[in-house]
Amino acid sequence: MNHNLKSKNVSQFKSDLRTIRLIRGLSRKDVSINIGISDKTLYRYEKEPGTTPLHIAKRLSSYYGVPLDQFDYT
Repeated sequence: MNHNLKSKNVSQFKSDLRTIRLIRGLSRKDVSINIGISDKTLYRYEKEPGTTPLHIAKRLSSYYGVPLDQFDYT
C-alpha cells in the first residue's frame, strides 16, 4: 500500500522517519503493520536512525512515497 499523499508534501531536505510519518498522518502501528515490523522496532528506528537496516529503509521509502535519499535513516 503506497501512501504517497501529494497534498502533504515532505520537505526537499532530509527529514527524519518520525517527521515523515507524522506529515503523512500515519500512526506508528499502521506503518509497522504495513511494512512487516513491530511498532516497537519502528519506534527504535525513529529514535535511533543509525539502527535502521537498508532493507527496512527501502520499505519505508516505498510506503511513504519518499525517495530513499530524502530521509535520514543512517
